[in-house]
Amino acid sequence: MKGRMNQQEALAVSEMIFEKFPREQFATMEKKSREGITFDTIDIDKDGKITSKEFQIFRAKRNHMDPNSFKHDLYFQKIDQNKDGYMDRAEFQKMREEGMK
Repeated sequence: MKGRMNQQEALAVSEMIFEKFPREQFATMEKKSREGITFDTIDIDKDGKITSKEFQIFRAKRNHMDPNSFKHDLYFQKIDQNKDGYMDRAEFQKMREEGMK
């Protein structure tokens, strides 16, 4: 919604969401949204590692967005703990365990 609402409007929407949907319901929704997603479904070229571009494509499809809308993926950088430019299976598993925060 970047650019579509100002900060006050975004705050009002987020407060409404947190009031309307309890944390447990969010957890259930998140779990359902992750069903069927595996390391191998994101690793498009099947080389055993997920690139920033592969993750960008995955996130875009998951959120029904244009992959090019993710200009600089800070979320991928957070997941790539060893900063080698790839997400390995251990980093992917850690992301899953943390609930894709």
